[in-house]
Order: sequence, then structure tokens, then C-alpha cells
Amino acid sequence: MKPLLAGPALLASVFLSSTLVLGDGPGLLAPGAKVEKLSGSFEFTEGPAADKAGNVYFTDQPNDRIVRWDARTGAFSDWLKPAGRSNGTYFDKAGNLLACADEKNELWSISASKEVTVLATAHSTASNRGTNEEEPMLMTIRYGKGRVFHTTLGHDVPAMECVGFIATLQRGTEWAATGKVTQKVPADFPGADQPRLRK
Repeated sequence: MKPLLAGPALLASVFLSSTLVLGDGPGLLAPGAKVEKLSGSFEFTEGPAADKAGNVYFTDQPNDRIVRWDARTGAFSDWLKPAGRSNGTYFDKAGNLLACADEKNELWSISASKEVTVLATAHSTASNRGTNEEEPMLMTIRYGKGRVFHTTLGHDVPAMECVGFIATLQRGTEWAATGKVTQKVPADFPGADQPRLRK
């Protein structure tokens, strides 16, 4: 059995969202490596990400914290608390920790000095049958030699007929597959107040 990202790989999953991962990189474990349990003192962990020094950051969402495991000492410490009920992390090339902070449905960039910048959110208005909360809609991530495109748009047939969803999915998929976007935004792309459908 090949590791998940060994050789050209395509993983598309549709739960209540659409995510596309394309990659060409090493397996998840180094040859000869063994899985070892380091602690059982967390309530629910998700989203591990390692910095350049090998320290691992992950979320313990019910306890609203991002935990850091020190690769040199093996010690655990609360790195950020509260953490916006973050449930997934990733380091960008600049060394910022990206986190899906679902307390207010935001995508965060957290600097080494723990300064939080909101990168993405969208307001789902109650007058349009929404939650009346901020909700992240789109995300792109570079992962090794691969790329990830994620959207929460397109939950049902009418939503999939929206020009905004169609164009976003096509352009995001092109970027995940090639690393660039050549498709132009269509002239019938919807505005903030006017949906446009293709039947």
C-alpha cells in the first residue's frame, strides 16, 4: 500500500464542503519510524502542524487551546489560550501558524509573537436564511509539493448552479492542479446582492 501522498495523488472529499488536495511528496512516516503515544491528557486533539524546528502544534478544541510539543525536551505547553476554538493548523512559508478558528468562523494567521490576523470570513445574513454569523468560505494552502483548495460553497443543486460557485470551483481546481489560474472571472459573476445562475 502506498503512503497517502506518495507519487502523484488526488484526494477529493465532499462532506459538507469540497476539498481538493494534489500532492507529490514523501509518505507520512519515515522508513523504520514507529508511532508512539506521548500523552493521553487531552480531551480532543486535531490539526497537528510542525514548525521548522520540529516542534508540533495541535489543538485541544474543547479546552480552547493550541498546544505546543517541544521536539527537544518532549514537554507539552499551552501555546495559545484562548484559541478561538481552533480545530486545525498549518504553518505557512513565513512561519505563521494558520488555524481554523470556529468560535467566530474565521481563518487565522498567528505570528510567532501570537498576534492574530483574520484572513478569511464571510457574513451569513439571517435575512438570507443564514446563521447571522461570520463563516469562512474559501481557503488555499501549499502542502509540500502539492496544493490544497477548499470551499464550503455548493451544498445543494441550486447552489451548484451559481456562477460564483462554478467559477470558484473551476479556478480553484485549476490552481490546485497546476499552481496557476488562467481562467478569467466570467462577466456574469454575481455581485453582493444579485445571484446569477446557470441552468
